[in-house]
Amino acid sequence: MAEEALSYFYIDPIKLKKLNLSIVPITLPVVLNIELGEDCVLIADEDFVLDGNYPADQKVPINILISEAETVWQKWKTGCICNEIKKEWIKEVEYPGLNKFGHHKVSEETWLDIELFAGGVLQSYHKEEPTPLIEVFKEKRGLLALSNKTPATRAGIEKILKSQKFKSKADQLFNHILFNEYFQKFAVQYDLPLFRNT
Repeated sequence: MAEEALSYFYIDPIKLKKLNLSIVPITLPVVLNIELGEDCVLIADEDFVLDGNYPADQKVPINILISEAETVWQKWKTGCICNEIKKEWIKEVEYPGLNKFGHHKVSEETWLDIELFAGGVLQSYHKEEPTPLIEVFKEKRGLLALSNKTPATRAGIEKILKSQKFKSKADQLFNHILFNEYFQKFAVQYDLPLFRNT
C-alpha cells in the first residue's frame, strides 16, 4: 500500500482517498524531553565509540561502552541511559510541523524540522565536531528544538492527535509520506546512507 500511496502522492494527492485508510498506522517522529529524577548509569553511544571508527560489523563490548561513556558524552553529547525511564521524567513531547492533506505547499517549519532530524544523522555519519553543526541550526531557528511541543500528558498527546492537520487518516498518511520523502531528499543532499550495514 505504501508504494501505491507514494505513486498517488506524486501524481494526484486526491487519489489517496481511494486507498483503504482504515489500516494506516499513525506515525510521527518526536523528541522526548526528559528530566532525570535520579542518578543514572550512562554508557557510550556505540555509533561514536573511538570517534565512530569502531568496525561497523562488530558488536561493541560492554566494557568499552562503559569505559568510553564519559569521553563520548563530553565530545559528542550522546549516550545511552541504562536505567528504566520513568514516565514522570518525560516532561515534554516535541513534534514537527504538520501539513493538511490536499494542500500542495509544504510549511517552512516542516522543512526546518526534517532538516534538523537529517542533521542529527549527518553528525553521526560524518563524525565531524558537532559544535559548528549545532550553531548552524541555532542560527536558523533560534534554538535547537522542533517547531511544536506539548506537555507529556494524556491531554498533550490528544492535542496532537486531534490537530486539524493530523486528525483524519488521510492527513496521517499524507504527513507520513511527506516526512519520509523529504528526509530522503536531505539524505541524498548530505550523502547519507539511510541504513547501516550491521
